[in-house]
Amino acid sequence: MEFETEKKMEKEEQNKEINVIQNTIYNIDYINYIIRELEELRWEHSWMKSYEKDNKLETIGIEKNTSYKGIAQYCRCYICRPDMYQHLKHINGQIKNILNNNI
Repeated sequence: MEFETEKKMEKEEQNKEINVIQNTIYNIDYINYIIRELEELRWEHSWMKSYEKDNKLETIGIEKNTSYKGIAQYCRCYICRPDMYQHLKHINGQIKNILNNNI
């Protein structure tokens, strides 16, 4: 019972955080910064794919995250680890489109 209560409180806290994000107005410079970072992550993903193709992922010096499979064990982009970027979808429509469509 205590576990269920704890989980319920955790979920309520997450919902509060989402509401704060949704009710926040972001500066255009910050939005552009996020978009640039997402573009960099897209580039990183391409780079990781080339290392995967050459069977060199384990030699690049990046710690393997076994919570994920395949290239996502090394790549931290929104394509490989979309769960890490869900909170950004509420900032702006362009960012949401990038994250939803992996453009």
